[in-house]
Amino acid sequence: MTTQRGESVPPALYDHCCLTYKAMLAEARSVIAFDPNYKDDEEHKSQIIVYEGFLTQLVTGQLSLSTPYYTHVMAALKRMSCVRQLKRGGGNAPSQWELIRQPTLKAFLEAQPKKTKAQTKDAMLQDQINTLTKRVSEVETVQTQILGRLTELFGIETSGESTGTDG
Repeated sequence: MTTQRGESVPPALYDHCCLTYKAMLAEARSVIAFDPNYKDDEEHKSQIIVYEGFLTQLVTGQLSLSTPYYTHVMAALKRMSCVRQLKRGGGNAPSQWELIRQPTLKAFLEAQPKKTKAQTKDAMLQDQINTLTKRVSEVETVQTQILGRLTELFGIETSGESTGTDG
């Protein structure tokens, strides 16, 4: 998206990610975390920033974003490796999120899922034909290998001709 002057404007979702991260950070606290493989080992502890609260209320209430934005914002923050869920909330239980790094426009653009072009009906049918043709070819290859092996083991004719015995 660009302005009339040709300047690039960040997508609204990116702005919402930044606002959400900033609001989470404002309510976060520093916590000492231990590597679960080395419980209580001083060498394997680190300090992390943890937001604990009701994230949907933060996004829809405090930030006044619509409910559908919650899912998109959190998915984008996770794709950018900005946050990591530590504990799932629900009901009266708050969730816990580790705040790893602030979102950047570069990380946002790199983490966006790639859009695939919508296929026409003809293109979908052609893909199905190509897939089936490949599968039939693979079956024929295996069949040839099996018949060749049977010939080696039992002397069975594979061409469909008679073995020469009267029956």
